Amino acid sequence: MNSYHYRLLSLLILSYIFSGILAAYPENYTIPYLFSVRIGSHSTEIKLLLNSFSSNNILFTNTNRKYSKEISAGRKSDVYMDKLEFSGHIIPEFAFSLQLDNTGLNSPEIQGEFGLGIDKDNRNDLIENLFVNQIITKRKIILETSNNLVENIIHTITESDANEFKYCNLTRKSDLDNLYDEAWVCELSHLIEEDINIDEKNIKSVWENAKEIHSRAVFDTRQKYIILPIKYLDDFKFYGIEKCEVIFDESLSQKYFKCNNKVYEKIKDDISLYFLIDGYGFKFSINELFQSEGDYKSSLIRFTNTISNSNLFIFGIPLFKRYKIMFDYENKRLGFKGENIIDFSEYYNDWKEEKSVIKINESNIASFDLQNEKIIMVIGAFIGGIIILYVLFFMIRDNKRNNINKIHSNFVEQVKDY
Repeated sequence: MNSYHYRLLSLLILSYIFSGILAAYPENYTIPYLFSVRIGSHSTEIKLLLNSFSSNNILFTNTNRKYSKEISAGRKSDVYMDKLEFSGHIIPEFAFSLQLDNTGLNSPEIQGEFGLGIDKDNRNDLIENLFVNQIITKRKIILETSNNLVENIIHTITESDANEFKYCNLTRKSDLDNLYDEAWVCELSHLIEEDINIDEKNIKSVWENAKEIHSRAVFDTRQKYIILPIKYLDDFKFYGIEKCEVIFDESLSQKYFKCNNKVYEKIKDDISLYFLIDGYGFKFSINELFQSEGDYKSSLIRFTNTISNSNLFIFGIPLFKRYKIMFDYENKRLGFKGENIIDFSEYYNDWKEEKSVIKINESNIASFDLQNEKIIMVIGAFIGGIIILYVLFFMIRDNKRNNINKIHSNFVEQVKDY
């Protein structure tokens, strides 16, 4: 293979790597969140995909200057500096990495993506660009959307504004695939199905009837649906939904509910589903979880066994449409503002503390059992050693006696010969 072939192979590998940045589950992103910007001296308008799984800004455009800079996962890419305009702001020197092609975006109107992922190193990401260019004074942005088009992400966030949000703190990701390295992940503890309005009088009984799931919530701005592990499918067959068909979408390896309109009319329309994320219940009515498809309604909740971790819930557009979202990079948390966020924190904190005590006790018991096992193993080894020595002693003694008996027998025979 000559140098030309090596260069060609290198280009193919680079194309594959960079297209992979945008191509994770691309078939799910046919209706992504779009963000309109203008770039370059000619103020060319392009639409970008907002990607909460990545911290990189990747655009498809020609620019004037470039330099090398390390981006996600330790890879090298060409990083370009160019003029960027959006939401009434102008950034003369905005840094972004050049994408080789738009493979995987599944939409001709999308020219690239803005990374909203949380990157511990603050490298080539949107937030750092905005902060360095003094467009924002804090590493926080608020995402507002309308008809899948982002209206504005730049706000002057005051303490008063921040207090209006309900927050989930980011949790562990070390046991997840690399796909989630820069994702926003929070604890998801319970599911609640209710046909009553939750208030101070009944909140305790509602909590007591909540289903514990010990899961985690992942927030994906590119995802069209709410994706759940397949094992929870039967938990959603309630209040008439069980009469709907369960359809398997082969292209996505997902199952979902499909109800004809006559069946759907019989489903209790006052039933609501609550996802308890870090102590707060996020409410979805039945109507918010189904979309019209001619004579049918199909669920926006999908079930799959292809999620790398069998107990992850992936929240996409249905959640982002429902709430105003604050990405708080400084405090490593997500904020939510909107109607029908129920505060279960009093009960959740007690539950969490109880679970922590149980885990500690289980850990202590396991440690105690392990210590006992070690002691038993030592005693067993000691006793086994004694037994082996005892057996060896008798084997040696018997061997010596046999040798003595042989010598004695030979001596007796010699005496008889005389």
